[in-house]
Amino acid sequence: MKPILQLLTLSIGILSTPIARAAEPAPVVGGVITEVVLEVGRPAAMSVGAAAGVMRPLTVVVYEGQGLSAVERLVKLQLELRESYRLESLEKVESATLDLAVGESQAAPAPIKGLNILLKLVGADDIKATYEVRLVEKGKEPVVTSVAVKRSQWAIVGGRDGEEAPYFFVLFRPLTPDEEKEEARWKGMTRPKVITKVTPAYPEEERQARAQDVVVLELDLRADGTVAGATPIQGKVPSLVEAARQAAMQWVYEPARDAAGKPVACKFTVTIVFKLH
Repeated sequence: MKPILQLLTLSIGILSTPIARAAEPAPVVGGVITEVVLEVGRPAAMSVGAAAGVMRPLTVVVYEGQGLSAVERLVKLQLELRESYRLESLEKVESATLDLAVGESQAAPAPIKGLNILLKLVGADDIKATYEVRLVEKGKEPVVTSVAVKRSQWAIVGGRDGEEAPYFFVLFRPLTPDEEKEEARWKGMTRPKVITKVTPAYPEEERQARAQDVVVLELDLRADGTVAGATPIQGKVPSLVEAARQAAMQWVYEPARDAAGKPVACKFTVTIVFKLH
């Protein structure tokens, strides 16, 4: 049986294009903030997951969705993974934001007990970041590979392991310099956390037309965690944008807190995905 990421390359056809070497930008001093998402997929026939042991990757695949935002690329990638592997479900299990200094390793979310996935930032500039990816499974030799990823694009490490995680995919991307500035705004603060979420109504007309969209809203949150306003900043289908806005206005958050622990008002960006399986 072929290693899973070799299959991924063949079935999805999303290998990265070469990164131009002309006029190399200056290296980043410090580090790179990296978003990591763990997805676990289950096929319709669970017998696929019967074999024990992690299938190790030979390479890392880089997904480039030209002209799409990072969120839109993630949604499109999830759809392609489901279709390519005929998965009945693909579930986001965990996510993390790693603030990696050059030369530093940190653990990414792992799908199974006994497997550690480490990301090491080897180098970076304003265009790309280069990582060493290390999979360490108890009692086995670690597998190490490296990849250069353009800022805001996704790289994927995947494998299989029985019924606990029939297919698992660890997706990671380096944030752009602008995204890192936004992250810096939260330094020393606690971000708001949603505690009451109303699911947007999917307008029947758009459902019948199989319309889908990725809506991004900027919320004005009061210090008590209620939503004072929701401003659309991304979305192509007006009725879906409005459905997302109306739902988000009813959400309630554990408020943001400053360094002293005091609740504060803030602006907060949320993404609502309308998709039909």
